[in-house]
Amino acid sequence: MDAEYCIKIVERKETDSCLSKMGISRLNLTVCERVVNKPLRHDCLYYYAIIANDSDACGKLDGERGDECIFRIATAKMSESLCAEIGNIQKRNGCYENIAQLKGVPGLCEKISLNASLRDGCYYYFMQQKRSIEYCHKISSRELKGECLSYMAQKNNNVTICYTINSSSLAIDRCLYDFGVSHNNYTTCINIEDLFLKRSCLAIVAGVT
Repeated sequence: MDAEYCIKIVERKETDSCLSKMGISRLNLTVCERVVNKPLRHDCLYYYAIIANDSDACGKLDGERGDECIFRIATAKMSESLCAEIGNIQKRNGCYENIAQLKGVPGLCEKISLNASLRDGCYYYFMQQKRSIEYCHKISSRELKGECLSYMAQKNNNVTICYTINSSSLAIDRCLYDFGVSHNNYTTCINIEDLFLKRSCLAIVAGVT
């Protein structure tokens, strides 16, 4: 059975449905393009493009559908160059984040634009993966940077990292609290300025609950 079989069907709707199904099952772009009904044609083009990994076919789709098409192929191919072709900024940023994590390339986090929260999350991910404090310093949010440095202090068994937190004295105290509790360190608890956190830390370290 070929496309001509579908063309011979009297009802146009049935013809388009036949062509759409054939275009997808046989991965035939030309057959998809013969579909007159726009939604059915776009369905055919979309699934053809995804299955065949043909990003050029995505360009035949409108707006959001075209962006989603490129997004999926870019992710499958792990291609940041395809991410750049996505029109929607949110979808494009998500594409860069996916590729950065899939390829293990933290430099791609820099390509995330107009969304500091997503870019910061990308750097936080690599801090956890690579156990490197350098990614904490790339984070723009003072609060998240503080959490990042606190995490590294615990993992590296290095309390001095807590004192590099510059968001607030309370953020430093929380870092010291986490360190004191997790390492059962009395001295660290003593250095906490916030009285509530200090007493709580000392109580836990002393085994008093």
